[in-house]
Amino acid sequence: SPSLIPTKAMSGKPSSLPTNESSNQPTMSASESPSNRMDNFINSLSVEESSDPSDPVSRALEWASSQSFAPSMQRFVLATFYFATIGERWTNQYNFLSKTNECLWFEEKQGQVTRKGVTCGDDGTVTGLSFAGNNLRGTLTAELANLADIVLIDVSNNRLRGTVPSSFEDMLQLNTLVIKNNWMGGSIPAVLGNLSNLQKFELQGNFFVGSVEPVCNSRRKGAMFNSDCDEVFCPCCHICCNVVGNCVVKKRIEELDRIYPSP
Repeated sequence: SPSLIPTKAMSGKPSSLPTNESSNQPTMSASESPSNRMDNFINSLSVEESSDPSDPVSRALEWASSQSFAPSMQRFVLATFYFATIGERWTNQYNFLSKTNECLWFEEKQGQVTRKGVTCGDDGTVTGLSFAGNNLRGTLTAELANLADIVLIDVSNNRLRGTVPSSFEDMLQLNTLVIKNNWMGGSIPAVLGNLSNLQKFELQGNFFVGSVEPVCNSRRKGAMFNSDCDEVFCPCCHICCNVVGNCVVKKRIEELDRIYPSP
């Protein structure tokens, strides 16, 4: 029987996700959720009360309803990310929203150090999002925190606005968060101090204010944190930048390791 979306039906689209097998259906990993967990996830979405059809989650729901198979949770989250960052205007689409498995939503060029797009582990779960310089606009969606195994997010050199969602505190495996050179602002959520595995955090070239001291207090040995330091208090920053983009080494990594021993 179909897996119902209990939140709302989209005009002109079915209100259920068909679960019939399709020859184009992506191979689902053993760790992906069954339909009842997908329903529970959709019920928990932060904008479930919204009826705005232009909302990224609403658009992802509409997209999911049009599929010939029920998408996994991570596939749905990636669709939300696509719509929240105005994916239609990305420089490279990386196969997003295609019928191929979401682990194939990437491009790898010869000589490129890391591939761009989506990276997955051997078990098929998403572990990385690399979208530097890909004309991302809009905002980072809170639903990305449902990618529990993600270790890398690089959305640097784009035109993102908004701030870092506080839900990112749930990304307990996150090792690298690079959001430098965007149009983001506001305060850095103190709850990011819960990210005990964070080794690289770059937020310079934005309009943030306040303090990253809670993140500093959970700093691990060898971690590199960089920020604009005119408006942001960053006592554990390796590199500090000013409002015109001039950056200097504030403290060496070895010195920071002595000040902030690993917790």
